[in-house]
Amino acid sequence: MIHDDDTCPHLVMLGRLEAENARLRSVAEDNKRECEATRIENARLKAEVERLTKDYDTIFKDRALLWASHKIALQDIQRLHYALQTAKEGKDQP
Repeated sequence: MIHDDDTCPHLVMLGRLEAENARLRSVAEDNKRECEATRIENARLKAEVERLTKDYDTIFKDRALLWASHKIALQDIQRLHYALQTAKEGKDQP
């Protein structure tokens, strides 16, 4: 029996399967590239979150120190104001 490549059902099916296989390989390669791009973006975002967390921790500590120094400065100003008022009242009396 002679097979005509254009009409032999087995060869026609083989051609379709090879074409589908090539398409699926292409889709798989696209998916691999997309996965790699997502992995890289994920790593970048994790690093950014870590950096921002450290920055927040630093800012929070600095804020606490600033607030403590502000309270001390306010107490110093209040003491100075009290001393000035006391001195002024003492001068006003004969």
